[in-house]
Amino acid sequence: MRAADWTVDGGTPRRAGWPLAAELEIPRPALAGDDALVPGGVAWRAEAVRLRLSPLAPRTLELVPEGVQHVGLSALPEAAVTAGQLTVAVPLSGEEPTELLGQAIRVSAAGTSFGAATLRAWLLPGGIRAEAGEVALPEGYAWPLGATMAAASAEVQVTGTPAPAQPGATASQTASRWRDAGGRIDVPNLALRWGPLTAAGAGTGGLDARLQPRAEATLRLDGWQAALDQLVQGGAVTPGVALAARATLGLFARASQGGPPGSVTVPVVVQDGLLSVGGIPLLKVPPVAWP
Repeated sequence: MRAADWTVDGGTPRRAGWPLAAELEIPRPALAGDDALVPGGVAWRAEAVRLRLSPLAPRTLELVPEGVQHVGLSALPEAAVTAGQLTVAVPLSGEEPTELLGQAIRVSAAGTSFGAATLRAWLLPGGIRAEAGEVALPEGYAWPLGATMAAASAEVQVTGTPAPAQPGATASQTASRWRDAGGRIDVPNLALRWGPLTAAGAGTGGLDARLQPRAEATLRLDGWQAALDQLVQGGAVTPGVALAARATLGLFARASQGGPPGSVTVPVVVQDGLLSVGGIPLLKVPPVAWP
């Protein structure tokens, strides 16, 4: 990793695991990469990590972090990560993607926390594919369909390589550089189950002139009528807005083909702090407060 321009540090490794496996236990591991690897830089450290080779899978190196991990990405606030179980499987052949398996994951950063009961992810060139179950959304918001998603999955591709950051650059400055370099997030596959709503589709997004999220997607929605009822009951939308949304989505539902009865395929847009479905402004999007 040092040959690939990473900064690598840690305590003295200790052999373990034999004869069931060949292991190295490394206390206080730390990795860091600069702009050449990740825009704005990235850093990770943990209390310990085990590197393991099993005779049952000798072509796969397993990395098992232990204790609290600390992750820094660009100029964003550092995040503390805990997990009941977390394993990173690295194929030594390089022909298959690196895979992450986790349970009871919790991430705390900037005074809030979120997590997932289960997580499976694959590192892809320029992106990631992930599946999560029982996703606890960030605390501190009145999530209109509940604070937990039953399941979510997505494939994410990130483009845009900005010029190297100046020392001491803030998160907003780093985000501006990424946006100005053509930064974009493409999501060719997205699916979620949130309250009564099930959604699946694809989209793309980025940051607007005020560094707020903007996105466009085409989604197939199931359970949207029950979701509208819940939004009204929770005070997230007014009855008048819900009535207009029902009428518009009903038109889309009649025009939609190939889906189950009651499903609807609609354009979804996030822009200027609003989420619009089928052209109807439905919800306010919490603003991003960049450090």
